[in-house]
Amino acid sequence: MSAAKSSRPAPRGSGSSQWKVFLAGALVLVVLVGAGAFGLSRMKAKQEPATQTPAGNPTHIEGAGPMPQWLTSAPTAVVADYTWAAAHHNELQYFPCFCGCNQSAGHVSNSDCYYARDGKGTITAYDRHAYG
Repeated sequence: MSAAKSSRPAPRGSGSSQWKVFLAGALVLVVLVGAGAFGLSRMKAKQEPATQTPAGNPTHIEGAGPMPQWLTSAPTAVVADYTWAAAHHNELQYFPCFCGCNQSAGHVSNSDCYYARDGKGTITAYDRHAYG
């Protein structure tokens, strides 16, 4: 007796449907990341600016205190980032930094790239890491 071979053909299109599911998932992820980035940029734009001198140069960031010299001469966009980071520690603490500063500088989150904080979350010092 010879063994009977299955005459049932392999299912067609199963690989194609897997790719469709993968691409749909990737598209949803891109849309969500884009919407999140847009929302963060809108929140950032609504932030109160740093305290300005009569000449228009910032000298103080609310919640962080007087700015160090290296930050007072920084571009406006950098000062805006530090201002935003001071006001949004509760959100920023959940964003990891991918530059390796967790190993080189002991940072736990992206928030640590901007400020050193005590156990209560109060800013104790500016960190130059986010400036570059």
